[in-house]
Amino acid sequence: MTVKKRALPSSSKKAKSRRPGPRLDDEAPELDAAWFESADEYHGTKLVRRGRPPGTSRKTQMTIRVSNEVLDFFRASGPGWQTRMDDALREYVAAHERGQTPLCPPKRGQSGV
Repeated sequence: MTVKKRALPSSSKKAKSRRPGPRLDDEAPELDAAWFESADEYHGTKLVRRGRPPGTSRKTQMTIRVSNEVLDFFRASGPGWQTRMDDALREYVAAHERGQTPLCPPKRGQSGV
């Protein structure tokens, strides 16, 4: 046995509360400078990327243990300390390749004399 469900009449409170009313102009969001700052910019169909462009040299993220004195020295130099640490290591590698670093242990098979 099937029972027919009765539809609610359109004058009921539930039906009236579900119907969206006309949107008023004062309900539209204001387009101020902050809104435009956060908006995406397109040239044709291409999204224009904002912010700093990706670097030209690739680096590898890694974990390294250094002494507290070394870390404190580079951090005390302010923002950009990781770049300065990388520069110091690059200089060390370049000097080592030229044979100018006495701190390096001799390579295997070579004498330390």
